[in-house]
Amino acid sequence: MKKKILGPKLTTSNRLYQLDIPIIGLTGSIATGKTTVSNILKEKSIPLICADSLIKKIYTYPATIEAIKARFPSVIENENSIVFSKLRKLAFNNESIKKQLEEILYLHLETELKKEIEIKKIKSFFIYDTPLLFERGLESYYDYIVCIYSIKEVQIERLIKRDKITEELAHKMIASQISIEEKKVKSNYVIDNSLTIEKSLAQVELLIEELNHLFNA
Repeated sequence: MKKKILGPKLTTSNRLYQLDIPIIGLTGSIATGKTTVSNILKEKSIPLICADSLIKKIYTYPATIEAIKARFPSVIENENSIVFSKLRKLAFNNESIKKQLEEILYLHLETELKKEIEIKKIKSFFIYDTPLLFERGLESYYDYIVCIYSIKEVQIERLIKRDKITEELAHKMIASQISIEEKKVKSNYVIDNSLTIEKSLAQVELLIEELNHLFNA
């Protein structure tokens, strides 16, 4: 674990979406265990917003469904139902399609994030679970970045078990993102989630202690 959290380092003008409260980016790679860590943080009453949850809401927008239907009709069934298993395979096997899909979804992300901040009444700081933080080149817009790390072998094992996919597809999905080793180096705080849940919990507790001290939570 690496600790460099010293205080909010950004101003409103250069923070993501010009927000006026500090953002702690929580990231990692596929199957490194971000969900596990996120759940622990939420259980400890640390304010957290998940980008994937916001994206799920955006997928239900009629405008989103229509845009996907227009560009990728093969993933639509029963007129307006997205078959996500088909969409995932399509995106991971074609970088151009992946970028087109991201453009459709990210168009509404700022609005959904600000809505969630209002709903949760967040005032001091929050953790934003952002899987593609580095892939989108957003690292300079976050006050600090926490990386959930697991060795590649553990990622592959978890991914095959979780998504019931082949090892070949698991390798492709992992390769579609920046290496977890590179993310580890670029982050301010690293939680090694390769081992037991008890060891992960101990590291998360130290992070919470640091955040509470920093923001007087």
